[in-house]
Amino acid sequence: MAGFVRKNVKWLLIVAVLVIVCAVLTTLLIYLNNGYSAGQTKNIKTVQANNNISQYANPIDDYFMPRLANASPEIAYRELQDNYETAWETEFDNVINWMSNKCQYQEDKDKIEEYVSDVNKSINAVSDIVVTDWLGDYLLPPDSPERNVWGTGTRSGLNQLKAEIYRDASMRLIENCPGYSFRNIDYSRTP
Repeated sequence: MAGFVRKNVKWLLIVAVLVIVCAVLTTLLIYLNNGYSAGQTKNIKTVQANNNISQYANPIDDYFMPRLANASPEIAYRELQDNYETAWETEFDNVINWMSNKCQYQEDKDKIEEYVSDVNKSINAVSDIVVTDWLGDYLLPPDSPERNVWGTGTRSGLNQLKAEIYRDASMRLIENCPGYSFRNIDYSRTP
């Protein structure tokens, strides 16, 4: 055995280093999957609920994400998705009003309106793409009446997707333009 070790010491060292590297990478991946990512700022945390991920610390996700992860029955889950969309659309409107009120010049207000328009275009485009994918309608012509026929589960799923886009658009402004404060709202009463 000692002769084997002496003859293969170089290869054994390489294997030992690879094992150590794998252990370090595994530890890093576990750390990252438990809520933090490289390069994140101190005010951003990752909250994971089901397959829903929010990289932002905010009261809306703090309320909804745990409830979405544990909602049962299906009707309660859908209601939460719908309320989540309502909360983020309202917050997006509040952020846009806050930004607009800071503007002194029409050109600045026009840029904010362009941002709103782009966010809404993104919501429409992503919704169309996702519905087609969810329903597997790629084989049907786009103008076919049978294409994209869906019910309340799809609608609620789209509302959650819409909420996530509103959230991302809002939080990008909030984090890069300091001074905004979330209102103190009881999200359990969101219509």
